[in-house]
Amino acid sequence: MVILIIFFSKYPLHIRSLLLVDHDEVRFFRFMVLYASFAFIISLIREVIKDMEDMEGDRKYGCRTMPILWGVNASKYL
Repeated sequence: MVILIIFFSKYPLHIRSLLLVDHDEVRFFRFMVLYASFAFIISLIREVIKDMEDMEGDRKYGCRTMPILWGVNASKYL
């Protein structure tokens, strides 16, 4: 979301600007969405790996993490 906030601070969204599409802005927006998606996926993978490493402690305290609910193999597949 931080990347998309930077995009919208540079190119504010106006009704008038929707009618006049600049191809550089569209290309930049696509790049920002791709970059933000990559950052989200990497963060999700990191959190799942951390949850798999801490399964014993999470189970001890009754946490309901994905590796506990789905199992390690399903979490690795995700």
